[in-house]
Amino acid sequence: MAKRKKAYYPEGQIQKGLYTQGGEWMFENGVEYIGDYHRYPGTNETFTKGYYIKDVSEKLIPYVNIENLSEKEIFQYDKIKSEDIPSLYQALYTKVTPSEADYENGYFIRYFVKRHFQSIIQEVDKDTFSNAPGEFFVKSEVPWKLRGPLNDTVQETGVYDTNQRTTLLAEKNVTGIRNYITDYTEYARISS
Repeated sequence: MAKRKKAYYPEGQIQKGLYTQGGEWMFENGVEYIGDYHRYPGTNETFTKGYYIKDVSEKLIPYVNIENLSEKEIFQYDKIKSEDIPSLYQALYTKVTPSEADYENGYFIRYFVKRHFQSIIQEVDKDTFSNAPGEFFVKSEVPWKLRGPLNDTVQETGVYDTNQRTTLLAEKNVTGIRNYITDYTEYARISS
């Protein structure tokens, strides 16, 4: 029922066929355990049964006799146990389109977030970008050229080339963004 930290353990890393008569282990719900168990000293895990049986072995934790705890310790335990687990922040995808004022300026800022250790990149609005906590997300602001020639010329930088460069610069913060942004002329008004 409980999963082990690793899928495979070499025989030398398993202590099988152990037995407790009580006072050593209990279930996570606080019920004392008496019976066969096995341990994985390398990961400090202990499970019921003499060896691991998938969907049968249950995780054990060191036994604590609640009757011997002082009122202060019980109060501290109850306080910790009742704390709510904070919910994870979710960045919701938002496709922001440029305004006419942005076209007059010639560019606008696009905002991208990516949860740490995941490959999903999301485009979000400015508020979501600002509120996305750095401990959960890597973030990047990408200046997006809206007006000009398609490619660089002697007189002016091109929409395609500029947006490609800014996307490749954003790759340093948000790995994989160059696979997410593939249309460098998106929103562009190309001049000849």
